[in-house]
Amino acid sequence: MFGSTLRIPIRLKLVGLFSSLILLFTFFNFNYYPKTYRVQALTNLNNHITTMSEMIALTSGISLEVLDLSIISSAINWGKQDSRLAYIGIFDEDNEPVSTFNPGDISLDVSEALKAKEIFEIEENFFIVTPIVYNKTKYGNVILGLSLKSFYENISKNETTTLYICLAMLLLGVLFSYFFSNRITRPLIQLTEAADNISQGNTNVDIDIKTRDEVGVLCKNFKNMVRNIRHSFENQINSIANTSKTLTSSSNEMSAAILEQVGIAADQSTSISEISATLKQLATTSSQIAENSTLVVDTSSTSVTYSEKGVHALESLKERMDDITRDNEGNLMEIVELGRKSQEIGSVMEIISHIADQTKLIAFNAAIEAASAGETGKRFGVVAVEIRNLADNVMKSTLDIESRIEEVQASINKLVVSSENGTKKIKTVNDLAAQTLNQFEGLVNGARSANDAATTISFSTQQQEFATSQVFEALKEIEQGIHHYSASTQQTNSISQGLMILAEELNRLIEGLQDGSQATDEATPELQET
Repeated sequence: MFGSTLRIPIRLKLVGLFSSLILLFTFFNFNYYPKTYRVQALTNLNNHITTMSEMIALTSGISLEVLDLSIISSAINWGKQDSRLAYIGIFDEDNEPVSTFNPGDISLDVSEALKAKEIFEIEENFFIVTPIVYNKTKYGNVILGLSLKSFYENISKNETTTLYICLAMLLLGVLFSYFFSNRITRPLIQLTEAADNISQGNTNVDIDIKTRDEVGVLCKNFKNMVRNIRHSFENQINSIANTSKTLTSSSNEMSAAILEQVGIAADQSTSISEISATLKQLATTSSQIAENSTLVVDTSSTSVTYSEKGVHALESLKERMDDITRDNEGNLMEIVELGRKSQEIGSVMEIISHIADQTKLIAFNAAIEAASAGETGKRFGVVAVEIRNLADNVMKSTLDIESRIEEVQASINKLVVSSENGTKKIKTVNDLAAQTLNQFEGLVNGARSANDAATTISFSTQQQEFATSQVFEALKEIEQGIHHYSASTQQTNSISQGLMILAEELNRLIEGLQDGSQATDEATPELQET
């Protein structure tokens, strides 16, 4: 599982280290002990051939002193008891042979051999030259040779035995190093696999290490760390879930309020359109009144008729103006109520901003916890970063909504001022209509004042037309403001819907995390202390 990240496992390193030490020890033994044995055996052989040669030389000296060659024969027979004997030669002062024994037919140059001062080797045979001296008199020399065949065979056997022993030691050393390294690295391998599972988001790990050394203490601390990470993770998920539910509820309430405001704005727009149509009709009527007033001035014969028509028209105008006044007052109250609702929306947005701040703080704390956990908390750190980004987006959307709400409130304030001005102008027009009505009634009662009344009516109708045009323009501006407000409200509603979608996605993410954590808790028992 962890072979992709570890190039050389600790177990292999330990086995290689112990095996290298054992290999060096084995190599040293293989080179040291055979050489030591060879040197020791060669030393023993030198001592043996020297002693044997001195004994034969002493016996030969006695034999030559007493001129009894049987003693020499006894000495040669004594030498034959050594299975390694290859050559015995007894020579006098003139290098003439006195007695020789050469079972192996060794070709030996006696004159050259007698010149040798030290032990020498010919045809895998050791030779030594010893002078025959007795009572300080030299009688000749003894040449003694021993075969080296058994010596080399023993050396070869010793080297072979040493090789087998070294190979056995090497094999046992490798097996021991493998067993020892496996015992050391098994707890570390379990800890590595557990850390790998935690790095992949699986906190359900169970480690059964019962050693009482530093590895056991490390395992115990590792279990405590995993348990703390799991509890902290569950607490963070629950906290975020509660915050997400609150955010969803607030978003639903805000969306409902915005939809209600959109309906009110639509009704207000319809009412203003009707008022505009009425004022347009009033402007047309005012123009006709002005024309009729001019005709009344020119001809008094028809003044009564036109006055009666004017009275009826002004009465109808008075009624319509009263309706306009009532509708305008109602619109003004609804606009004021709309301003109050926009302030409530601002309060709701403050709550949402506060919730986003808390969410961001929680995500920041979660990121700190993940960073303190090192590699084991990397994946949890990624989730914390995503939650903090989500909180930043919520705060950004909240600020955008608040700015839009402020624009809506400013538009509503302008709308209120314009509505008050329109009310004043409508009242002025209503007063003018009442005055005109009184004048037309005076015209009906007396024809003399017809010209003055007609002049007054003409002047009044001109003022009425001007006032009506101003009211009409003001209503157009109000209608445009309501359209802008409606568009801003719809945009706010879209933002609120997006906020709801984000909250739902956050809820689904939290539910998935909670389901995964619950499945892990139900599938495995709780970790136990080592």
